[in-house]
Formats: sequence, structure tokens, C-alpha cells
Amino acid sequence: MSYNDDIDDAEVLLRMLNFMQNKPVDKDKIVVAGDDFYAMQERTQIVAINALNELQGRLKQWQEANFEIDCTGPEWMALGATEELGEVAHIIVKAKQRIRQHQAGLDDQSINDLADGVADTVIYLIQLCSHLGIDFGKTLFYTAETVMQRDWRKNKTDGVTK
Repeated sequence: MSYNDDIDDAEVLLRMLNFMQNKPVDKDKIVVAGDDFYAMQERTQIVAINALNELQGRLKQWQEANFEIDCTGPEWMALGATEELGEVAHIIVKAKQRIRQHQAGLDDQSINDLADGVADTVIYLIQLCSHLGIDFGKTLFYTAETVMQRDWRKNKTDGVTK
């Protein structure tokens, strides 16, 4: 299934709202107006969803304005995400070993460094999605919903039926 094509935006919105509230949302309370979505009682969540789409667009513009085209393709974004995730792993390993600047373990500074590394990783992944024509917000919520439908304790083989 294509995250961008096989499910309409109103259905994605409904799933996102259900996901964020961990309860069903009444379809009749959702108003679709052009490309903007408003749910009467869930405006805050809608703003967050729209913010992801806006962020993806702004990151794409920023990247185009700041870097040469020959070092901004999808392969560069994948490498950047991997490099940043390596930094996250490095912090965790050194904090567990209690060596170098992480002798106190996962202290406030280590947590701040981890947060920065995770955010940098996600930024690269958002940019990768832009290069590939993937709607990051839609994909994130759709995939998270799908993952959370799996019950690995009951269905050890595939999380769903076996």
C-alpha cells in the first residue's frame, strides 16, 4: 500500500486523531475544507498535523537554499540520518560504559545531546521523504497506527495473525 495514494486525506486525518486520542473520533465532527482540516474539538491536534507538513516544506526550501544540488539527494539524506543516529548510539554506549564525557551516565547533558541527535536524525529523514515524494506526517501516523495494531505477545510470527 502506498502511504500517499491509497488512503484519502480525510481518512488519514481520522486515523491521526484516533491515534493521538487513543479513542475513536466521531466522523461527523470533522470538517474538510480544501487542503486544510479542522476538527471542531481537536483543533490543537490538527495544528500539530499541519505543522508537520509545513515543517517538511520549510526544510525542503532551507535545504535548497543552503546546499548544492549534488550533495542533497536521497542518498545524502540517508547517509546524514545514519551519521546522526550513530551519534545517538555513541552517546548511549559511552553513558552505559560511564566513560569520556558521559561518566555520569545519562545525565541532563547526555539527554540533551540525545534529543539533539534524535531531532537531527528525524530532520534528515523528513528531507529524505521530501526527495522521494513521501508525505512524512501521513506516513508517520499511518505506520504508527499499523504497528500498534500488532500484538507480538499473542502472534509471535507476524504480530497480527500468527
